Amino acid sequence: MDVFRRSLRISGADRIRNDEIRNRMGVDGLLATDIERKQLIWNGHVQRMPETRLPKIAMKWIPPNRKKRGRPKRTWKEGITKAMSSRDLTEEHDIYIYIYIYIYIYIYIYIYIYIVRHPVFL
Repeated sequence: MDVFRRSLRISGADRIRNDEIRNRMGVDGLLATDIERKQLIWNGHVQRMPETRLPKIAMKWIPPNRKKRGRPKRTWKEGITKAMSSRDLTEEHDIYIYIYIYIYIYIYIYIYIYIVRHPVFL
């Protein structure tokens, strides 16, 4: 919220609510939600890239050194997995789109061949 306040040149002394600042900036919802949405868009873009592209290589890279003490830091992939599970998305989303396209084409061809060109089958 501080970023939005600074961009609008509003100080804390102005006593303007966060909802009003979000409305002025045109932001609907929380900043974390917008960040997760952008991360999911970027992840989908990277997943469609060829295996030789640097962003895809960097996403799959695992550091070779020993891990530090304490709780392990959350990786990019874990964040993406959490964001996808909270929205009930799967990584096979593109596969379902192709299946729906093939079904649509099949039905269109069936209708064209058996109903439009050969109305005798009715």
